[in-house]
Amino acid sequence: MNTRSINWTSTATAKDRKVWNASETIGQATRHSSRVLGAATPALAIVVAAAWAIDSVAAGPILQAILWSTGFIFLALAIETNKAFGTLVVSGLAITGLAVLSEYVALEFAVAAAAIIAGWVFASILKLAR
Repeated sequence: MNTRSINWTSTATAKDRKVWNASETIGQATRHSSRVLGAATPALAIVVAAAWAIDSVAAGPILQAILWSTGFIFLALAIETNKAFGTLVVSGLAITGLAVLSEYVALEFAVAAAAIIAGWVFASILKLAR
């Protein structure tokens, strides 16, 4: 009969045990929160700028043109890159569709399109900040 035994004695020494260090934990939390805040600031600025632009009659067509071109840029990036094809296509079609809706239905759809763009900006900056 083959039997296997498990060695129950601990081989870890006092040097191997990790001690919780409050200053190290606080430092890591500060670094992570500053990365998130640094990525969220431009994303929130995009949404706020779109919300301010829909209040102005003259800035509405400019915002719609920016959204149209951004939607086509996302579609071009989907064709050009191999990594995130599906998400780029869906984002490009959503941004372009919301630009059409903001032109024909209500200008407030532009804020939703800006939120999609802001999500991509947030994710890109957060990925670069690693």
